[in-house]
Amino acid sequence: MDERSPDNSIAIDQVVGLMFRSLRRDMDLSLDEVGAYLRVSPEEIRDHESGINPMSSASLFQAGCLFGVKISAFFQPFYFPECFEEHTDDKAQVDH
Repeated sequence: MDERSPDNSIAIDQVVGLMFRSLRRDMDLSLDEVGAYLRVSPEEIRDHESGINPMSSASLFQAGCLFGVKISAFFQPFYFPECFEEHTDDKAQVDH
């Protein structure tokens, strides 16, 4: 197996959620705004961001359209971990 592959799907869901949160914050969008765009509640967005409730591929695609990124942007830490290691602690501690 590729050394970049996480050991389980929970790790993937958490990383995707962190990237989603980071992109949302970079665009200065609220949970309410993103929820309205994706037609889900703000609580569901929060659950997506925490990795509790994984996003469907369709929702990831729609979120990518909203954020102006390809769906692969949500998985970048698996391809370029060295770019994210120093920022992981900072982003996990602060929430809008």
